[in-house]
Amino acid sequence: MIIGMKHIIFIVKGFIFFLFSITIVGLNAQQTVSPTAGESSGTGGTVSYTIGQTFYQSYDDSTGKITEGVQQPFEIYVITDIGSVLSESIHLKVFPNPTTDQLLLEVDEKHVSELYYLLVSERGETIEKGKITKSNTTFRLAARPKGMYLLTIIKSDIKQKVFKIIKN
Repeated sequence: MIIGMKHIIFIVKGFIFFLFSITIVGLNAQQTVSPTAGESSGTGGTVSYTIGQTFYQSYDDSTGKITEGVQQPFEIYVITDIGSVLSESIHLKVFPNPTTDQLLLEVDEKHVSELYYLLVSERGETIEKGKITKSNTTFRLAARPKGMYLLTIIKSDIKQKVFKIIKN
């Protein structure tokens, strides 16, 4: 009888430990700290990755959007920059990015007459294109839907820079 009782107690303790372990794993499955991140390139393209830091929260209402947490996107960067290789360096600035209304492109005065622009939607539709005629060019995006746009700067039929623009 004593051996049987010890065996039953052992099984019950094991079962309780098993249930406790499953509960702990389930509670913390989506929260972590990022030990590493990086970018991988291959013949098929480039992938950016982060291992960990999966928790964040977003709040939306009629006045705007707030995203808190560890995965905050900062969307101002140059996708390609081959201008310094092809010719003397051309200094370009695009701001504010992300934008809700207007986007300003600043170009060095000495390069104004040589450059063209092409603004394309994330679906590949040409939104606007033309010659850059002054050092400050304004793009009006208020009537455009939210999303990503690509602003390509061209000199002598060669892409100099491509900016990823976020419209909120």
